[in-house]
Amino acid sequence: MSQPALSEAIQKFESEMGAKLFDRSKTPIQITEVGEALLNQAQNILTECERLVEIADTWNDQVRGTLKIGLIPTLAPSVIPLFLKSFRKKYPLVKIEITESGTEQLLKQLEAGDLDCAILSTPPSAPGYLIEKPLFYEGFLIYAGKGNDLLNAEVVSFPDLQDQNLILMDDSHCIRDQILTICERQKDKSKKTTVQGGIQTLLTVVDEENGFTLVPELLAMNIKKNQLRPIRASNYRRKIGILFRKSHLKERLISILSSEILENLPENIPTKLNQRIQVVDPDKHRF
Repeated sequence: MSQPALSEAIQKFESEMGAKLFDRSKTPIQITEVGEALLNQAQNILTECERLVEIADTWNDQVRGTLKIGLIPTLAPSVIPLFLKSFRKKYPLVKIEITESGTEQLLKQLEAGDLDCAILSTPPSAPGYLIEKPLFYEGFLIYAGKGNDLLNAEVVSFPDLQDQNLILMDDSHCIRDQILTICERQKDKSKKTTVQGGIQTLLTVVDEENGFTLVPELLAMNIKKNQLRPIRASNYRRKIGILFRKSHLKERLISILSSEILENLPENIPTKLNQRIQVVDPDKHRF
């Protein structure tokens, strides 16, 4: 639609409603309070129209539509391969859109309706407007620079980390809080360096500084094995779950997504909580 035609349509709608949708006296033009209310109602109507299609698809046993998925950076490289190819093959009528971002941004996008679901390290209880479906419990491994003494042993103990240089992602990543929590519980007094960037930047700095960090075990499957070491007698794990809004019309697609991830999850990753697992929660201030 051309700009003149759009302007004419808006003015006609304003005349029918008996209210101004935009305040044209301001630069730039701003939506009015009544315009905001009408916009919200229009979005609700569109959502309900989509729900009608989903209800019909359910009765017809069809799986189609668009699924917008968000993942945190420390999960995206390892979780996407667990579902993407198999999901596309089984459900070719579903369009998948993937967003990688930090926890806080994903939660904002969920609340705004810009995402259908988010896969992240979840808190003990999800915010009130969200439903959480636990997926699995992921442990940690030590990643150290090639010349680091930690690599001289087959298994690393927490006392071995004293006086080492611990490299951490910045505080926009919840894994930072989890690693610090583990170190605090073990009274670890290693030096700490913060990296602004993603997981690959983190590993590069570890190599350059000859330091160490903790990496999630799924992610570790794609990292050089000779620079990884298990942690002795460590049962620390982070809980990974999928979050979505209550009464969400994509629940069927989200359930299928969850099943695909679990079907392709390595057998050594537990999906049920047991007495041995010590869950390390992300920073509660994020939720």
